[in-house]
Amino acid sequence: MSDYLTTSVLVTVTSTIVTVFVSAWAAYGLTRVTIPFNKAITALILGGLMLAPTVALVPLVKMFQAMGLYNSFWALLILYTAFRVPFTTFLIRAYMIDLPREVDEAAEMDGAGRWTAFWRIILPMSKPIITSTVLLHVLFAWNEYLFAMVFTSGSGVQTLPVGLTSLMSKHGTDYPVVFAGMVIAAVPVVLLFFFGQRYIVKGLSDGIGK
Repeated sequence: MSDYLTTSVLVTVTSTIVTVFVSAWAAYGLTRVTIPFNKAITALILGGLMLAPTVALVPLVKMFQAMGLYNSFWALLILYTAFRVPFTTFLIRAYMIDLPREVDEAAEMDGAGRWTAFWRIILPMSKPIITSTVLLHVLFAWNEYLFAMVFTSGSGVQTLPVGLTSLMSKHGTDYPVVFAGMVIAAVPVVLLFFFGQRYIVKGLSDGIGK
C-alpha cells in the first residue's frame, strides 16, 4: 500500500505543478499579449475540453508503447497534464481577462519583461483562481482511475485507486483491510476539500462570475 500511496502523491504533486504553470502561462499569453491568430489558438486549446478520454485510449496506448513510456510515471504525468490543461487554461483565462491593463503598462515602463510581469505581478494578482485550479487538479489526479488502470501494470507505478482495486481482489473478504485502505485514500481529499472549499468558491466566482 505504501508504494501506491507514494506514487499517488508524486503523480498528483508533479502533475498539479506542471498543469497549473503551463495553463497560467498560456492564459497570460492569450489575454495579456498580442499574438497572431489569438482567437484561433484559444479555440484550439479549449477544443480539448470536447475530447473524451475513453475515445482516445486505444491510440494513446499504442503511442505510449511505441515511445517506451507505457507503464511509467511519465505516462501518467503527460496524460494528467494534457487532459487538464484546456480546462485549467479556460478558468485562469477567464480570470485574467478582467485584470486591469494598467499594471502591464506600469511594469513595462519600469523595464519589466514579460516573464517578470507574469511571475511577479499577474500571477500574484491571480492567486484566487490559481488556488482554485490547484485544488481542483489535486482532487482530479488523486482520484483518477481510468488512465492509472490502463497505462500502468506494476505496483511500483500504480496509484492508490488502482491499488485499492487490487487490494479488494486479493482480500475480498478481509473488509477491515479494504476499509482501512479506503480511509487512507479518502481522508486527504476530504481534508483538502474541507479547508479549501472557500478558495474554490471565491476563485471561480471572481473569475467566471465576473
